[in-house]
Amino acid sequence: MKFTRDATSAHGEPQHSVFIIKFDGKDYHAVGQTTGGTQAYRRIDDHTLECISKSPNGNALKQVMVLAKNGKSFVLTETGTYGNGKKANHYSYFERK
Repeated sequence: MKFTRDATSAHGEPQHSVFIIKFDGKDYHAVGQTTGGTQAYRRIDDHTLECISKSPNGNALKQVMVLAKNGKSFVLTETGTYGNGKKANHYSYFERK
């Protein structure tokens, strides 16, 4: 699966990353990068994915995405430490419009 991420950093700088996602639990860099953070994805079941994001400074963030059975919403739970050192322990709810 191809995953494209466009975001804005905490400093207001645009960010663009492209990942080729393999659900094998192995660490991969963004396409075209050999340094920086990595992401490892694995499928837990038909509705649940896990991603471990590792930053170059050793911090790690675990994200678990659970898709509703009707496919119209999902919950993202994040635990661990962001690359900037801030702790994460929260969840977000997303709904398709």
